[in-house]
This record gives sequence, structure tokens and C-alpha cells, in this order.
Amino acid sequence: MQAYCLLLASPHFPHHFPRGILEMAGFLEANGCPTAILPLSYYLGGIDLTQGFTSEQVALIEDMLRETLQQTGASVVGISNSFTPDYPSCVKILELCKRIDGRLATVIGGPHVSFMDRESLSSPFVDVVVRGEGEWSMLELLCALKAGTDLAAVDGITFRQDGRIIRNPDRSLGDMAEIPPIDLDLLPYDLLHTAQIYGISTRGCAYRCRYCVESAFWRKKRNYTVKRLVDEMEVLDKRFGNKILGFFESMLDADSTQLFHLCDEIVARGITLSEKFNFHVRPDSVSRERIAAVRRAGMNWASMGVESVSPQVLKMMNRANLNRDCIVDACRILRAQGVHVHTYWIVGHPGDTLEESEDSFAFLRYLIENELCQTAEAMIFQPYPGTCFFAEPRKYGVEILEPDWNHWRRFDSRPVYQLTDFKAEDIQAAWRRMDGYLHTWKLLSRLGTIDIDGAASVPDKGAVQ
Repeated sequence: MQAYCLLLASPHFPHHFPRGILEMAGFLEANGCPTAILPLSYYLGGIDLTQGFTSEQVALIEDMLRETLQQTGASVVGISNSFTPDYPSCVKILELCKRIDGRLATVIGGPHVSFMDRESLSSPFVDVVVRGEGEWSMLELLCALKAGTDLAAVDGITFRQDGRIIRNPDRSLGDMAEIPPIDLDLLPYDLLHTAQIYGISTRGCAYRCRYCVESAFWRKKRNYTVKRLVDEMEVLDKRFGNKILGFFESMLDADSTQLFHLCDEIVARGITLSEKFNFHVRPDSVSRERIAAVRRAGMNWASMGVESVSPQVLKMMNRANLNRDCIVDACRILRAQGVHVHTYWIVGHPGDTLEESEDSFAFLRYLIENELCQTAEAMIFQPYPGTCFFAEPRKYGVEILEPDWNHWRRFDSRPVYQLTDFKAEDIQAAWRRMDGYLHTWKLLSRLGTIDIDGAASVPDKGAVQ
């Protein structure tokens, strides 16, 4: 297949469905720009990148890139950097592209580089950074590169010219109706048959949690059409024998009109969802009416961001409206409808201390051991670029200790930072205790023995009854 542009995604995740570059490729193709995709994770089977690439992995990736570039004749290579810790790997892949053909134009996009565009361009292997929503900026960029015109007219990009870094103005958000349904034929059949695929019902988020870059990256919440979502479910099931495992974003935080229309359309078409169809939800967006609707559609697994029950931490997160009563009420509504409740927790967020984390741990035990929550996941806070905690760390009592982006992973046992009132070793110990408890609970639950030192007592009893 001849293509002007070749799009790549980080090879880190096995069974990865590269939705972002798939949407981008479909948009570029629909606007007359031939585009190819190389799903590296599919061919590599997912690799551990925490220590960078091995020499064998470099050789394998370089061979795949060389073969694909020869087949497509691409003049531009773009890579999607979805997560901060994958940034070094993405730059290494662009380095390999330049090694194969120094005339290639290399482009990188995604949340991390959108906020670290100048740092990204300090690498000689990165020519252009596309910031924020990428489809329209990428299309104009490719047209300018093909025509040999000045890149200064392309909004939403940062680039290097005559040794200077030039940051063009931000681009206005595009019309999502112009993005065509994803073209699944751009990917190998076996990948589509086996990939772990999650749907997307929105871009952006209606909330402004300070630890999350979603709102800063997408700028506002916009919905995909219900027809697009359900059409994709049908095609994946009927053509590829695969089912969407859930919705990846905070679906129930979208306006309820879209939610009810989506559930009604799933029921009307007779679509059978996967056994553990997952949806994300905030405690304050749970209502009996909404949960009844998702249950009628066959959704049965809720992932809920609790994060902490410390008032000072929740205030620092910009989630001060949440409290223990709200969390317990949400869990009870979900459990009454037969929904499996999975909760997320963050250890070491600004405002947290050893004592506050102990309080959250006690509340987590209460939820699990009283069957209000079946499973949970504990993560270490990361002051990601794009958040106020990265932009102004001293203001929030954050001291960044680790400059290597490879280590900025939410499940690493060694924090990349520490707080004024919560040192790195104490954050590590608090996370390990919570994570160890959850792993033990999961193991004992499988064995049918779920008593861990007896049932937890109700923390702050008056607040949860």
C-alpha cells in the first residue's frame, strides 16, 4: 500500500488496539491523504519498556520499520505518545526512522508532548510536535510538507526552523462530525479478532480533577454520536468475532440524554455485551435511574474513582463535593442492581500524609469487607505534565526527584517525587500496604477464604451510616 504518511503507536502494551492513530488515519484518508498504520505492539507482542529497548528489540523494530517504509514509500512518520512513561520509547522509534531515511519528516503527538513540546524538540529526531486534538493540525501539516510551504501557517503545532523552536497558536477544536467511523481494514484481521478493545463515547471530561490532564488536553467535553458507537460494536462482533470490553472514559459523567439513548440503541439492536462490560463512573454521577438503564443494556462492571476520603486531599484534587456518604450511597445503588464495583485509589496526592492515607486504607477495607466493593486498584500519584502540580510544584509542596520519564509509572513502587509532609519512602510504604492487601484479598477470594483479620470496622462510623 502506497502512503504519504505512516502512523505508529508505542509498542508497550500487548493486545493494544491503536484507536487514536486509527481515527487519525481514517480522517486523513477521507481528506485525500493516503495513510498507513504499523501496529508495533501487535507484531512485538507487547514488551517491557521500563528499562528502555534491548539491542535485540531495537534490531527487530528497525527491521519492521524499514520494511514498512519501503512498502509504503512514506515521507512522513507520526507516532502517538499516549502516556508519559512511553515518551523515551517513542523518541527512540523516531530515531530509528531517521536512521533508515534521514529525509523523513518525523511528527509526535499526544498529551505528554503537547505540554512538553519544547523539550521534545530538543531531540534531533523530532521535527514537529502536534499539540492537543490532532486530526485537523496533522492534515494541514501534511499538506504543507507535501507542498513545501511555510509551517508557520499551521495552527496547533510546534516545530524547529533554522535552529529556533517556533510554537504556533493553538488550534480551535474541530467538528467531530467530520471524523469518519474508524476503518478497521487498516489493521490485521487477527489483531481485531484478539485485541482488547474499549469504546470511546466522548472526548474530554466535564470535570476538572487537578491530577488529570484530560481536561487540559481536550479542553472541553464533546460526545460521539450514539449511532457511531453502536455501529462499531456491531461490526466488531459480526465481522471479527470480538466484543468491546467497555467504555474507557467517564461515560456516566456525560449528559444523561446521550447515556439513555445509547442504552436504548443497544437494547433495540439486540446487542449482547461482553460478560464484564466495564464503564467508568464518579460517585456523584450515580443514580438509580442511570444504573437501571445501563443494566438493561447489559453493562455490569463499574470502575469508580474514589481516590481518597481525606477532605484535604479531595479539596486539592478539586473533588471537594465528594465524601464518604456519597461514595457509600453510590456503591449501594450499584450493588443493589447487581453491578460489580471496582474502585480506584491514589496514594501520595498533594494534601496526603501518612495519617490521611491510613484513613483512606481503612475506608477501602470497609467497602471491600462489607461487599460494597468487590475489587480495587491502588496507584501512586504522578505530577504529570499538563497539571498544576508539574507546572508549579513548590506551590503544592511537591518535590520532583526523578527526571527520567521511563519511571513515571503509576504502579512503580518508587515514587518520582515526594511531598513536604509525605516523603517518598513513606508514600512507597503506604502504597505497598494497600496494594499488598488488595492482592491478598483477591487471592483469598479466589480460594473462597475472604476473612483477613476479621471484617473491617466502619471508619468514621457516623459518616457512612
